[in-house]
Amino acid sequence: MEKTLERQILEMIIDRLDLEDVDVENFDYDQQIFATEDCEGLGLDSVDSLEIVVGLKKDFDVVVDEDEMDAFKSINTLAEYVRQKQAEGKELVGAGVE
Repeated sequence: MEKTLERQILEMIIDRLDLEDVDVENFDYDQQIFATEDCEGLGLDSVDSLEIVVGLKKDFDVVVDEDEMDAFKSINTLAEYVRQKQAEGKELVGAGVE
């Protein structure tokens, strides 16, 4: 069975940030990634976000624009962002732009 993009992103984050206590099988993909006043999330901080940006580039060939960090709300929002960026990349290649 092929892994979903959401699962691939979650596993990349777990591996890159050594989050050994995260249960992949029962993870809520809508859970916030970063801690806020209202929610602990995964307890990640801004330094961790840089590691995630590097992982997205390396594993999914997606470059995160500085003004698009709102995509980092949850695994689901990140997956949607990756899908959108990958589709945009295919459109550019199909148009002869690389």
